[in-house]
Amino acid sequence: MDGRSEDAGATAGRMQASAGDLRRFFPHRIARPGARYRLFCFPPAGAGATVFRAWSGLMAQAADVCAFELPGHQTRFNEPLARSVDEVAQEFIAASVHLRDRPFILLGHSLGAMIAAQAAHLLARSGAGPAALVVVGCPAPTMNARNRAIAHLDRPAFLRALADLGGLPEDVLANSELVDVLLPALRAGCRMAEEWRAGAGRRFAAPLPCPIGAISGRADPYVTADELDAWRHHGTGAAVIRQAAGDHFFLQSDPEPVLTLVGDLARLSLS
Repeated sequence: MDGRSEDAGATAGRMQASAGDLRRFFPHRIARPGARYRLFCFPPAGAGATVFRAWSGLMAQAADVCAFELPGHQTRFNEPLARSVDEVAQEFIAASVHLRDRPFILLGHSLGAMIAAQAAHLLARSGAGPAALVVVGCPAPTMNARNRAIAHLDRPAFLRALADLGGLPEDVLANSELVDVLLPALRAGCRMAEEWRAGAGRRFAAPLPCPIGAISGRADPYVTADELDAWRHHGTGAAVIRQAAGDHFFLQSDPEPVLTLVGDLARLSLS
């Protein structure tokens, strides 16, 4: 374990005493006492837990869906924005300690996939890792040759880059006041993702001891088929690699392919 992870682990330990308010971290959770497993979800850069708000109903009693709200977003808007993927992963680990009393799956979209992967590795090192990891719209950690950096761009270029990914509709771009509200979280999220990817290949040398499911949109300019397929090298269990119709943000308009993947991973890992 590198020194940064050890420091973050100590931070998580100190945070556990104040992590009892589950509504702060999982504001849209509908408890499913009879669910076989918990599904922890992490949104993409700039988005909040509402991305997964409807999933409790879509999954019925199959899973207890717990969407994590990042600091500085939506219901936690008044809190400072996070500075790193590792910081958020450690905060999640502390906040979810009382919810990890049954098998669980970690799922994330784009930046959220990086947070989920980071948390999975930290938990696996302690012998309490997830039953499975599901990543959406995210290249494998070792596939970092392409330059995807956009956080440093000036405002017009940055917004256009996000629009090209499918994340900012034209009506949002035309509303300068709304863009002013969204821009800090979007830029901070992109910076976190870029910094995480810069060192992820070294940090993820050891594969996760669980199955991994990876999926992206066929028209996603951020993830190539090879970059998606490389996730199979990051787990020791079965790997399920798929593509769906749509772009980088297909999950928001059509979550069904991801829900199906989650169900398939649950059957693989919990049988």
